[in-house]
Amino acid sequence: IRSVYQCLEEDIDALLLFDVSECRFVDAAGLGFLWQTLSHHRKKGCYIYAPNLLFRFLCRIHRATDFIAPLTCERLPALITRLAERVPQAGCFVSLESADDSVSVSFLGALVANDLKELHRDEVIQAMGHGPLSIDLSYCSRIDSDGLAFLAKLITCTRVNGFEASIHGCNRNVKASIGVVGLGKALLKSAPRTRKKIQPQKRPKRVLT
Repeated sequence: IRSVYQCLEEDIDALLLFDVSECRFVDAAGLGFLWQTLSHHRKKGCYIYAPNLLFRFLCRIHRATDFIAPLTCERLPALITRLAERVPQAGCFVSLESADDSVSVSFLGALVANDLKELHRDEVIQAMGHGPLSIDLSYCSRIDSDGLAFLAKLITCTRVNGFEASIHGCNRNVKASIGVVGLGKALLKSAPRTRKKIQPQKRPKRVLT
């Protein structure tokens, strides 16, 4: 909490996002912290992402629902839409998560040259090599040669350290672009198809009378 306060005291020009999907309990003091932080940063843009049922129930008990509800984004597409409204010039966002000795990266928007300049690419690259890498392109609208080169670098950094890398969630255009440069079949993962087992039909038994 102190690090959050220190960061906000620097008056940074950035959106503030609280991911409360893993929040198991919040009391009056915790909600007071949220209220103070969000109120201070509201003009620049602040959101609460993926509140679970328990979090919403506790907010209701402490009568904080009316304050929390307008800032809440329950699902990723809704969050992307609101971020795009606030920062229309930002064509791409990146989400980086390290957990259980694995690394997950999600790209939102267009992964192209102009927008890559705004990403903290060095920080993303430094996070590679600490476990298997999963790249989620479910919300990536398009990708160019610079974006593909960036993905290739992430994959190379992961494999050099002895870990596997995979890409999933691509639309047709992104998938085609990845296939052209040869990142394709070995990396793209899709849900395995389940084959139905054909049961041999049993012949009806004859009843002899």
